[in-house]
Amino acid sequence: MIYFIILIGIVLAAFSWLKPKWAFYLMLALIPFHPFLLTSVSHFLHFDASEQNLFAAWKELILFVLLIRYLWTIAKVKNFKPNILLVDKIIFTLFIIAIISSFVFTRDFKTALLGLRYDFEMFLIYFLARGLDWGGLEIRKIVAIVLSSGLIVAIFAILQYLVLPSNFLTYFGYSQNTVWFPGSALPSFQAIGGSGIARSQSFLAGPNQLASYLLILISFAIVFIYQAKNHKAKIIFGLYLLIFLSALIFTFSRSGLVGFLAILITFLLIILERKQIIYLFIGTILIGLVFWLVFKNLSSQFINIFIEHQGSTLERFGRIQDGIKKIIKNPLGIGIGKAGLVSYQIDKAKSILPENWYLQIALEMGILGLIAYLAIIWEFLKNLRLKFKNRKDNFQNKLAISVFLSLIGLSVYSLFLHTWSDISTTLTFWALLGIIYSRRVFQ
Repeated sequence: MIYFIILIGIVLAAFSWLKPKWAFYLMLALIPFHPFLLTSVSHFLHFDASEQNLFAAWKELILFVLLIRYLWTIAKVKNFKPNILLVDKIIFTLFIIAIISSFVFTRDFKTALLGLRYDFEMFLIYFLARGLDWGGLEIRKIVAIVLSSGLIVAIFAILQYLVLPSNFLTYFGYSQNTVWFPGSALPSFQAIGGSGIARSQSFLAGPNQLASYLLILISFAIVFIYQAKNHKAKIIFGLYLLIFLSALIFTFSRSGLVGFLAILITFLLIILERKQIIYLFIGTILIGLVFWLVFKNLSSQFINIFIEHQGSTLERFGRIQDGIKKIIKNPLGIGIGKAGLVSYQIDKAKSILPENWYLQIALEMGILGLIAYLAIIWEFLKNLRLKFKNRKDNFQNKLAISVFLSLIGLSVYSLFLHTWSDISTTLTFWALLGIIYSRRVFQ
């Protein structure tokens, strides 16, 4: 069986070298289905651990081939003059900090390598997507692929909650457990505490991963509804938004809902005039007051299950507090890969999960690393805002606003979870961001 996997790898490598843009089409189409495909194919073909790991690396193989091809293309160009932006310099600075952290604090090759992968794979995707010359029609194809795959994912999430039995995915090799452990199959569903209420995860690795992925799709749907030029288009994208929002609700991800509110409020601030913003502010206060009164009178059982997730909220804030205390004690960091998902995979008993991507960065690379990372996000937000304000092409304007809103939502989401540890969200967002910064689009 391993020879069959190697053959697939050779075909993928050749395909990626000859058709780099089509390689991106393929990755964006398949990436939300990756956890399902990996679990089900490994189950039905009886892959052992090494075969499963090899099969799971299809996306990394494509990215590696694209990187080699990119470097090869640069090497062939005489007097190559790279278009280096300020944000690129900050990313490089963060990478240097990570390398130093690896040698000084981590001192374990496997941990450091995995840590670099999870922390910097997103920037690699951004640079590779940016390195290609994307035309208007190709960008439309990319967006259509992302929304089409996302629609299938969201519809299945709705069916999973409303129609299918909670253990439906066990027929495809998923585990009966409701909690994932390193080396085991993905759970068929995750429940809210001990309530037995199943949370939709669709084809992704879990409900929180689905929620972060949906934030990208919701951003596009909102923008496309607003800028649609006819009623038919508005109705179509309105249905998209309804489906995406329904799927988000059925994840019961509080972080996802907070991220959605951040997207919605930011979008309203973009499109409204100053007087309307004042009305929005007053309305938000009034709605907040109403919600507080309703929340105050909600049954303790409802609050316990749907708001507090049966103690999950306190546990999450406890981890955040522990993370902050560790940062205060270790302002230079504790080493790349020693916090977040990598630490959980390496040694579950000694893992550090601060439930916050910013704290993870600070724990791994210190306060200086956190400052560099925040500067990167700020630069992208600032540049994206300039792009959609100055862009004349309507579709590119939609793309810039949508990615801007996605970054807002995912940045807020990152306050509560390790956003960029999920490859579906990471690949989708950073590929779209890289396309916006590509040479033809950027100019």
